[in-house]
Amino acid sequence: MKKIVLLLFGFIIYFQINAQTWTQCNGPYGGRILNLAQNSKTNSLFAGTYSNGLYRYKQSIGFWESLNIPTIDNWIYSLGNTDSIIFIITSNGLFKSIDDGNNWDSIYVDSSYHNGGILFCRDSIVITVGSPHKIFISTNY
Repeated sequence: MKKIVLLLFGFIIYFQINAQTWTQCNGPYGGRILNLAQNSKTNSLFAGTYSNGLYRYKQSIGFWESLNIPTIDNWIYSLGNTDSIIFIITSNGLFKSIDDGNNWDSIYVDSSYHNGGILFCRDSIVITVGSPHKIFISTNY
């Protein structure tokens, strides 16, 4: 019995020493967060929500700030990045920001492009699924 108690005590100490620690951060508040992306140049973190727009977190200011985005319903369907360019898909289309989310430019994809698709970014390639049975790819966005 003494060996079992010592063994259990040893496991408890081992798992407490090797346990990961998670801390809840402040915000962003409002809307369901669907996706995250990080600007590798500025280390800003972006959170896209289902109904409350886009948020940016900068360590220098220490809180999440709501960003002005070019959409009427504040739904961020998808979010991605390549180096320092952030991409979002909203109900108004595909947009990019080259200045850490301060300004947004619309990107024309195709006349059959349907908003609300999937966005995938890797190195200098951007791929979006914007309508049934159609995938669009670009390296010169």
